[in-house]
Amino acid sequence: MDIIKKIHSWVTANNLSADDAFRVIDNDFDGFLSRADLTHFLLNVLHYNKKEVTSPIIDRLFKLMD
Repeated sequence: MDIIKKIHSWVTANNLSADDAFRVIDNDFDGFLSRADLTHFLLNVLHYNKKEVTSPIIDRLFKLMD
């Protein structure tokens, strides 16, 4: 999945630990990653456009990260 590679590249380029990356993705700071957090991250941090960030993509990412 191309999105996974882009997330990995972003983490590596920013020299983030897993905890630091989690904190960035956890947009609402509730200590959990939600589908809304993942969507916000992809749109606003990785700059995907809305057409690329579909519900099935988010669901798949959510399952992979769970």
